[in-house]
Amino acid sequence: MVQSPPLRTIVVFGYADIYSCCDQIPMLLQYHPIGLEGFDDGLIDDQRKKGLHKDEVALFPEGRGWLIVEFGGNGKEEANGQARKLMERLKSQDHSPAMRLSDDPAQEALIWSVRESALLTKLGLDYQTLDSGCCGMAGAFGFEKGHYAISMQIGKRVLLPAVRQAEPETLIIADGFSCREQIEQSTDRYALHLAQVIQMALHEGQGGATGEGDEGGAEQAKPFSVTGVSYFDSDGNERELKAKVVIVSGYAIETPRLLLNSACPGFENGLANSSGTVGKYLMVQIGNVVLARFEDPVRMYKAPPAHALTEEFYETDPKRDFARGFAIQTVGPLPIAFSKQMLVAKSAWGWGMRRVMMDYNHWAALGVLGEILPWEENRVTLADETDHYGLRVAKVTFRLHDNDKKVAKAGVEKTTEIMYAAGAQEVVEEPRYAHLVGGARMGNDPRTSVTDSFGRTHDIANLFVCDGSLLPTQGSANPGLTIQALAARTADYIISNGKHLLSDYPETVSVAHPPARQNMSPAGTANKGVPRIK
Repeated sequence: MVQSPPLRTIVVFGYADIYSCCDQIPMLLQYHPIGLEGFDDGLIDDQRKKGLHKDEVALFPEGRGWLIVEFGGNGKEEANGQARKLMERLKSQDHSPAMRLSDDPAQEALIWSVRESALLTKLGLDYQTLDSGCCGMAGAFGFEKGHYAISMQIGKRVLLPAVRQAEPETLIIADGFSCREQIEQSTDRYALHLAQVIQMALHEGQGGATGEGDEGGAEQAKPFSVTGVSYFDSDGNERELKAKVVIVSGYAIETPRLLLNSACPGFENGLANSSGTVGKYLMVQIGNVVLARFEDPVRMYKAPPAHALTEEFYETDPKRDFARGFAIQTVGPLPIAFSKQMLVAKSAWGWGMRRVMMDYNHWAALGVLGEILPWEENRVTLADETDHYGLRVAKVTFRLHDNDKKVAKAGVEKTTEIMYAAGAQEVVEEPRYAHLVGGARMGNDPRTSVTDSFGRTHDIANLFVCDGSLLPTQGSANPGLTIQALAARTADYIISNGKHLLSDYPETVSVAHPPARQNMSPAGTANKGVPRIK
């Protein structure tokens, strides 16, 4: 172990991203720091979103990636000397990082606490778990507890020689992105970030990692990733298509079915399903059509079918005995659809159907769009029955709860009231449902959701879901535009992080929040009417 100096000084450098930090590591090591930690904006963003450590986070300079560099000495001048030399050198560079020096022990403790708390918040761990994890997995090298476990405090004098002397198949764990970078550049050895190993150890129920070939060995401890997809060709032969990134877009039934059918070691209950949420919270939308006959002709086919909408009754109203609500929109069923509605609403058939159809121009329709809540037991599972390829088909379990029934009843009653207020002579209703969503919902908590807000699965960094199964709630509007917007957002995220998604470290995020697009029109079409393909 390295002897701890009596006095310490830290400098925090802020860079554009964590990769700019890594580029600086070889130069920083020339100044012999006793500690060097690097982390990206994802950890800090978690703190900001949750309103944690506001004063402490303010101690960090501007940036999207940070290096905490620690120097030590027998006195303050000695500790500060190397720190100031490094700062002067960096200030002379063309793209100098933002920087802040602190030689106040209390302030230094606050800065370290942000890093520690950020990691814990990200993983949902406590300090005891983190410390035991560090000792359990790094103890082979005799490193101490806490954030100094496998840190650059050990540096070239202890860490790298220990890595080089380890057996070839030994898994190397690095506490910090900068530490991992130095291990791999200086020793040509593969290294994992400590956070990844803790996540995998918790997922697998094991507290350590061993060499390849041992039970619970290196192969199991590597970050989970998908390598492609298998499919059947037109002749029924199973083939495999390799891919660096896989996007599943089978929608609310087939996306869960595919993930559940892709169970494998580590994901015995379905791929990306450590939460047990895949297939759950399936939702439809109340879509009753209320039709009214008027004395004067209406000719509803002459107007756009859905050109007006009210959400006056959409939000939860404490005066009502149910949560959420419904919207009412205009609909304009053409004759074939109208005949189906009259078959259901009036049991029209034969000559009775002909009489109703001859009266078509006197009818108008309004649609109820009611929000059905996400219920865990409404779900997609795998049936025992298989398709012609031998793959288990989807089994859908769904029922309406009391709240859903009350929303539908209130929506139909209000719409009927509107029709009679407009002068209707007769009002009938077709009960129906529409807009299936859910089954692989997104969320911030990996314990209760399948993906994050960009459709990236919590369990597997290079696996995305991009369809209506992402939606965690239904709402009271057609989901199509929302699904399109989410798809564009996911595409921007993949493009912005493509460098690392296509690398050996797909879990690395360089751009946590791609900028919002203000104009998604094809080139040359903005503000020029309907785009035409030449």
